[in-house]
Amino acid sequence: MKRRIIMKTKQLIGVIITTIIYAGCLVQGSGLPGPVPPDLKPDLVLSQLKTFSDDTELQDYLLQVDAIKNSDSSAADAETTGVSSEPAADAASSGNNAEITNNQESGVDEGGLVKNYKDLLIILRRGRLVTVQVGENGSLKKIDQEEVTPAGLDNNVWYDELLVHENRAIVIGYRYGVIPNKPYKRSATELNFFEISEEGSLSRLKTFFIESNDYYSWKNYAGRLLNGKLILYTPYASSSLLDSERHLQMPQLYIYEGEGKLTPQAPLFRPTDIFKPIQETSWPVLHSILICDLEESSRLDCEGKAFVASWPRELYISENHAYLFAGKGWSNNDKEANLLYSLSLDLSTSGVVQVKGFPLDQFSFSESEDGIDLLLMNFQRTSSGYEAKTTLTQIPFDAFDDLPSSLSRQKIIDLGGKPWVNRFSPTHLALGGDKFLTIVNRGTQEVTRLDTGMVVQRLELAGNRFVAIGPEGDQFDLDSNLRINLVDLDNTPKISDSITVPFFEGEWRSHGYAYHEGEFFDTFGLATQSIVEVGSCLEDVSSPDIFCWDGYEIIPSISFFNIDTDGSIEFSQTTGLQAFNEPSESCTTSCADWYGNTRPIFLEGRVFGLIGDELSSGMMDQDRQLKLKHHLNIFTGELL
Repeated sequence: MKRRIIMKTKQLIGVIITTIIYAGCLVQGSGLPGPVPPDLKPDLVLSQLKTFSDDTELQDYLLQVDAIKNSDSSAADAETTGVSSEPAADAASSGNNAEITNNQESGVDEGGLVKNYKDLLIILRRGRLVTVQVGENGSLKKIDQEEVTPAGLDNNVWYDELLVHENRAIVIGYRYGVIPNKPYKRSATELNFFEISEEGSLSRLKTFFIESNDYYSWKNYAGRLLNGKLILYTPYASSSLLDSERHLQMPQLYIYEGEGKLTPQAPLFRPTDIFKPIQETSWPVLHSILICDLEESSRLDCEGKAFVASWPRELYISENHAYLFAGKGWSNNDKEANLLYSLSLDLSTSGVVQVKGFPLDQFSFSESEDGIDLLLMNFQRTSSGYEAKTTLTQIPFDAFDDLPSSLSRQKIIDLGGKPWVNRFSPTHLALGGDKFLTIVNRGTQEVTRLDTGMVVQRLELAGNRFVAIGPEGDQFDLDSNLRINLVDLDNTPKISDSITVPFFEGEWRSHGYAYHEGEFFDTFGLATQSIVEVGSCLEDVSSPDIFCWDGYEIIPSISFFNIDTDGSIEFSQTTGLQAFNEPSESCTTSCADWYGNTRPIFLEGRVFGLIGDELSSGMMDQDRQLKLKHHLNIFTGELL
């Protein structure tokens, strides 16, 4: 399918991972465009953040953009952003629901693969929704299963994210060529709602389509759930807002009536909801943030705002605001500033500031009581090429205005280094890369540099500590072990303990990690994998969840570790696949694991692990060893 050209997570190993991680840090989304086409003429760009006044003004703008792009065929050929309105080739919790996802912000639930409702685990896997009941002793029992795809629709869709609000499951996907249009059908973000009974049975409610381009990001998430509101990011190429006769065509919300019939509900935006560009931008995109009320199960009421900006973007959602970074490309970093937009989640206020540099990902953002802190990389041209400059930029709330403010209101702390990963705690910022880890106190701006003895490829939180994870040594090879450093933030930050285990990391999304704070010790789980030499990959491997590459089998697992009160860390147990069999059911829809397939989970004192089609459960014994006693194939319901 013409959608996601990066390899699925479980298929990234060794040098491939090491190479793309750093490249991916430079820009979010489908990637940085190739040769940059000419910028729009300055008369199409404002110096003040203002919305379009009416349909005519918006249509005139889109026609001018279209004319500029079409006037340079070489520039048109240069577009590689993946934001196309053409069809593809074949193709958080509330109420009684616990927060079991490794969310960036507590209380802001992110679309994931496994969610909780009462004594149930709800699992999104290979185009199907499964409910599993958890007994008092940790026993597992499959209750129900439903195909996500509504009757009458084809399988030209990806189902990526699951959220659960009260007793309703919401599956977020992206479907190609579903909305009738000339000369071709248009694609859309698909929302499927299911009701979950007390016993765990699933009943289909409604299916909605939000006309859009693809929201996919290799690290970020399109959906959030906060205070009974569904928050969605959807992009729109400027060309997708014109129909075949070059008339304005605003994106709409549709409800699915069955038998392939869609009924339009209402346009998602008015021109007065769309902010004009304030920076000369190549191939403008409407970046929209939608807020949908979930109070009524029979309808979906959404409203939102959109910003016209360049394609490279990053999105961060706090409890109060949505922040959208938009930049022109890393090669422009030393020439001009990029933009950071702020939008209150009640949609009442918006603003923008200029920033120098690019965030690595959504974890480069953290809102504080006074404003927002940002980790930015700025590539500056030198006589020998480009040199990276890394900064902590602190921006007060009142710096956001309808006039892009200069950098004078911002506090910028030079950090040095070329980080691959970053993470904020309430008090500190951590950034890591090739054998270095830098910790910054967000209040005093004091910088501490630590020697890790590893390539830091993941940073996570464990209470008031950072967990730094990556291959031991200065490079990745098949003999590398996984090293885990525990960083104590009390007083001067220091590495309180380290451990090395004979595994590799198995998931690169943030949801491949989970942490539980216990009464006497803490525990965290991490998606891992082993690489075993088999000599040949000519024959089929023994499980659909095992990947074979160049004579090596990559076997998924989940490893658990304990953290003592003195800051020491110990290995507890690794759990892997229990049955190496052929797929339990044939897969016809959304069969690639774009969001991974391995999740550690903590729920009400118990430990769970999802690996492919298998779910395991258990608990810590008196010797602080994890005992996973129950294993279930989620599709067949067979106990393993």
